[in-house]
Amino acid sequence: PVQPGTYELSVALHDTTMKKVFERHTHLVRFSVEPGGGDHQTGLVALGGTWQARAGGA
Repeated sequence: PVQPGTYELSVALHDTTMKKVFERHTHLVRFSVEPGGGDHQTGLVALGGTWQARAGGA
C-alpha cells in the first residue's frame, strides 16, 4: 500500500541489464494520497505487467 503523502512519478525505459537508458522522463505527474482507515504496511508496490515493443513504431 502507498502511504499518505505527496508523490512524483518518473518513468525510464532501459535494457535488461539496466545499463543503457533509452528514454527517461522525471517528475511527470505529482499526486497526493490521503490517509485512510485500515492496516498500514510499508514496502514496495509491485505493479507487475508485461511490455512489448514493435520495431518501426505503432
